[in-house]
Parts: sequence; C-alpha cells; structure tokens
Amino acid sequence: MSTHEFVYIPHKLLETKNRIISNSSNKAIIFEKNNDEEERLMLLQKIDKTPFKDIHDLAFTLKSRELYLLIYYFAGADFNIDPNKIYEIIRLRFKKKFAALLWEQYQNNYYNKMYVYYFTRFCNEFKEAFIELFKDEKILRFIKVMMVNDNVIKFICVYISKTKLNLDKFFNTFKINEKSKLGLNIKKYFYLYCDRETYVSSEPQVILNTVKSYNQNELLMFIENYVGNVSFSELNHDIMEYILENKKVPENREKDFFWKDVSEPVWSKCRKWFLDNSMKKHLDGPRYNFWANYLDYIKDFVVVKKNNRNQAIYFIYFGEFVVVEFEPIGAAYIYRTDVFKRRFGAFASEESSKSNSFFKDESIAIARIIHGGRWEFRAYNIVRQLLKGEWFDKDFKRLNR
Repeated sequence: MSTHEFVYIPHKLLETKNRIISNSSNKAIIFEKNNDEEERLMLLQKIDKTPFKDIHDLAFTLKSRELYLLIYYFAGADFNIDPNKIYEIIRLRFKKKFAALLWEQYQNNYYNKMYVYYFTRFCNEFKEAFIELFKDEKILRFIKVMMVNDNVIKFICVYISKTKLNLDKFFNTFKINEKSKLGLNIKKYFYLYCDRETYVSSEPQVILNTVKSYNQNELLMFIENYVGNVSFSELNHDIMEYILENKKVPENREKDFFWKDVSEPVWSKCRKWFLDNSMKKHLDGPRYNFWANYLDYIKDFVVVKKNNRNQAIYFIYFGEFVVVEFEPIGAAYIYRTDVFKRRFGAFASEESSKSNSFFKDESIAIARIIHGGRWEFRAYNIVRQLLKGEWFDKDFKRLNR
C-alpha cells in the first residue's frame, strides 16, 4: 500500500501548473539590478545556475534572511527563473512561522495565479502549520476553495453577507490585514455584492463614502445590486440622491450612455425614485401625498419657475394626459397629452415668458381640480377615469361632478 497521501488539486491549479512548466522551460534569464536588491539578485543568480538535482544541497546552505528574501520574491515575482526551484527550497527549509508569511504575501498577490498554485501546495503539504495559524481547519478549507475562485473578492463578500459577519470580525477570524490589497478591495467592493439585509442594516454614510470611490463601471454594478435588492421604501435618500445627482435619470434610458447598461427593472425603479423625490421636494404635503399614489403611471415631473416671486408651475406627465399644478396652490388643470403639446409644449420651459394664467385654459382642458374641501376624493375619481381612457367617449365636464 502506498504511504503517500492523496491531495486533491483543482483543475484550474493544474492548468496553472502546466503554464508554469511551459513558460519557464526555455525562458531567457533577465535580472534587473537595483541597489537595494543586490543581495536578492545574487541569490537568484545562484539558484538559477544550480541544477534542480542540486537544489536540496543549496537549500541547506541558505541563511534565514535569504529564505525570507525568497518568500517575499516568490509572491510578486515575474518568475524569470524556474519557480519550482524556489518552491523546493522553501519547502525543504519550511518553518511554522513561514505559514503566516506566505499567507501575508497571498493577501497582496491574490490575483497572481502562479503564486496561488504554489501557495495551495504549501497549504496541502504543511497543513498542520496553517491550521495552527487559522485556529480552525474549516477556515483553511474555506481559503483553499476561495483562492481558486474566478472572482475572489465577490466570493468573500457574498460569504460575509450570507453569514452576517461584520468586516472587522471576518478580518480577525481569517487573519486578513485590512491594509493589504485583499483587505482594501474587500472593504471597497463589499457593497457591490452584499444582500438586502446587509444594505438595510449598514450605516448609510459608510455605504455612501464607499460608493463615492467607485469608477463608472463599479457604480453601475452597485446600482444594479443595491437598487435591485432593496425595496423602494427602503432605498436610502442620501445614497440615491448622490447617484442621481451625478447620473441624471433620463426619460429614455436607451439614449443615455450610462443608463443604457442598467437593466430595465432597476432603471425603472431609479426613475420612480427620482420622480418621487422631485415631487416631495416641490409639492406641498397633501398634493404630494395624492400624486405619489400614481408614481407607477407618471412618466415625468417638470418644475418651471415662471415669475419674479420665483413661484413655480409643475407639469406632471402621464401617458395620455398632463396635469398642471401651480404655486401658490390653485386649481390644477388636466389636458390630453397631444393637446397640451400643441398648445403649450413650446412654452413649458423657463425660457418662456408666458404667465401662469396662460396654462389655465378651461376651453381645452379635460378637467379642473379645485384644491378645497374633499378635493382628493374628486381628483381620485377623475384620474381613475382618465387612466381607464374613459374621457374619449364621455362629456369632459362630467368628470368634475
């Protein structure tokens, strides 16, 4: 019976191994000499000139400082020499404290597939040293699975979110330095991959500060995940306002360079939030509370300042009709969209000199809503009928009764 222990090596690591063998077989040896790297340079030249069959003897002539130089070189190296020689030297002279050093180097080079391959071999061969480092064999098993994942950061972030660990506890448990590249990227990209509960339970300002560091592609990913997972009522005002101030939500996403890459459901939710927030800012309480009930039907909300007192006109665009509200509160006028565009379209902007009264034309209005008494009940009946398209077949004046 064989005394050798079988160790499973994932297929991706085997592919990496084959590339290492191929790349290092006939590769020209090139060394860049820097004053502070002279000692390492001489060591690497010595290793390169040594046949593999003599590496064992060489390994036991090296001092501790030289072994540390090799460990630090190994992680970030471009492998101008046969990496198997370096691996063999570290393996032959392995000490328990090397486990922490090798893990530390992984954290700054987790994207280096060659180093991942050799680090996995160290974990397999010196299993007990790594179990002692992490205090738990389950952690070591998790790390070995994590390292060969196509997206290490996403894998970790999803795990943290699912297990409800906070970042500090995760870093402490897994011996991750928060200032390492791995630690910094986990903190930076955590909010691209977490779930609804994590978003809702996290401090909004912490999320916002992180979001402000994202580039355009990262911001797209955040919007897709955050808006897609969090319910409309739970979307944080400061986070959404930051997004929509920087990336205006157009009426048609297909024509916008940024928003065309956002999914339709997420874009619609953002658009709805934008309209809701805009109405909340400008309409008084009762009018906002009423029109907010129709957010799913409203296509646009436009505010136009029209006079010296900085009073405004509000245009609420539904699909087939437009509601015109005024500041201060007065009667609201409702027009068919085609009629509105023909009569008022060219003047529904701040560049127009037309007064409020210009937009109050009962002769072409579908209905007029007087804000007094039980106006909400009357307005509800009017809007309900308009949304059903009933004004096409009935006397418009009956809508006001």
